[in-house]
Amino acid sequence: MKKILAFICLLFALFTTQAHAQFGVHGGYDVDVEEFLLGGQVRFPLGALPITLQPGVDVFLVDRGTLLQFDVNALYDISGGLGEPFTPYVGAGLGLRYFSIGDIDDTNAGLNLLAGARFNPASSIQPFVQARMTIADGTSVAVMGGILFALRR
Repeated sequence: MKKILAFICLLFALFTTQAHAQFGVHGGYDVDVEEFLLGGQVRFPLGALPITLQPGVDVFLVDRGTLLQFDVNALYDISGGLGEPFTPYVGAGLGLRYFSIGDIDDTNAGLNLLAGARFNPASSIQPFVQARMTIADGTSVAVMGGILFALRR
């Protein structure tokens, strides 16, 4: 678990040095786990491509134990750069879910499928909504919303 957290911290440190990186916070609800979640993420574009890399972590607000999800996703901008009041995107990536309660712990890796939209794409503060389906031992769907902040050097 410590190695996973160290890896996520390293990813955040590396990615926030990018010129157009964004840091985001979000909240949501996982309809299959039936729990609320809070999370953070970093987004940074991959050069001139309409692709953004999005590593992140979610903390589920469970009554007992610990439930975390670590993600690394690639998001594809499907707006075509039209400068609309919102920018829709789709994406895919890897999710790693960690669960611990008492002496029991479990880690599962899965495939993430995402769809969402950023609003006010020209602004340094952008609200967003996103749905994420994680396909692992079972399927889990989370709906979330949050705010992205531009990180400029």
